[in-house]
Parts: sequence; structure tokens; C-alpha cells
Amino acid sequence: MNPTLIRGAALAAAPWKNGGGLTREVASCAHAWRVSIADIDCDGPFSRFEGVDRLLMVLDGAGMTLRGVGVLGAFDVARFAGEAPVTAHLANGPVRVFNLMTYRGAARRARRSTSCARLGAGPSPLTRRCCFALRDRSRCVPARRALR
Repeated sequence: MNPTLIRGAALAAAPWKNGGGLTREVASCAHAWRVSIADIDCDGPFSRFEGVDRLLMVLDGAGMTLRGVGVLGAFDVARFAGEAPVTAHLANGPVRVFNLMTYRGAARRARRSTSCARLGAGPSPLTRRCCFALRDRSRCVPARRALR
């Protein structure tokens, strides 16, 4: 399987379910799973999603404390139920997060391969690359896409 390059700048921003910010969907499979990147600019509650398990990883920024979950720094991972009352408290300014949402009974998270690297070259002083694998029991396969 060849990896597909999806550039964040090409992803369309959409408002959060609770109206508190924006997210950029990377890929999804209806009623099975969803992968997105979100910018969190201020403290506040997370949207609740009944029957969904969440995996969240800080990609950029000083980190945050998730009430009911724990403290997250760069590349730290938190797992929590989508219906849990979770509130973010930013450590020192905005953060960017990777968000994987899986619907219970339809898909299962699999961190079979996680690779994170910090690279000094590129358009920004620090470029981060993270790879996640997801095994989907619903047999729904999203259309392949490459955004350049």
C-alpha cells in the first residue's frame, strides 16, 4: 500500500459540533470512523459524541490539560469516551491536535504503526509527520485522494 500525501492547507475547515472552534477532516467512513486535525485556541468543553471512542494527540503547541483525562504535551496521546465531560485547559497558547473518532461496534482503533518524526527542514521551523493505521470492520473504504 502506497501512502497518500494530504496537505493540511488543502483541507476545508468546518465548525465544531459545539460551535467552539474549527476542524479539518482528513478522512472518514460514515458511521465507522473519522480522522481530523483541529486547532484549539482557547479553553473550553469538548463536543460530546454518544457511542464514540476518541483518540487525541497534540501535534503542535505547549500542550493542555484535559479535565477528566490528564495532561498532554507534544505527541502525548489521550483516549476517552466521546460522551465523557471533557474540558481543555491550554498550557500556554493554542494547540493543534490529531483526532481519531471510532464508532463503537463499527470500527476498532489499531495503533499498529505509529511513527512520529521531527524534521528541521521545510516551510516551517518544525515539521511533524505522524502515521496511524486503522482497521475497519465495517468494510467501508473511503475514496483515495491526494491533495497537493
